[in-house]
Amino acid sequence: MQVFESLRCIQHAPGVQMQEVPPDFYIPDFDEDEQNPDERVDQHTQDKQIQREDEYYDGDNDNDHHMEDS
Repeated sequence: MQVFESLRCIQHAPGVQMQEVPPDFYIPDFDEDEQNPDERVDQHTQDKQIQREDEYYDGDNDNDHHMEDS
């Protein structure tokens, strides 16, 4: 019963209208199947191009540089 009384004293969050935001990387005319197969990049190369979000340094400050050499 004490919980309900405490909840009555809390102000509610104001209502906010929701809007869908399109992603920044969306390219409507891009179709991977229509690309020239000789110019496509294989999956392994694509994966190597993705930069990890937990990497803070490049070059000499990088403590993980030995992992890239393997």
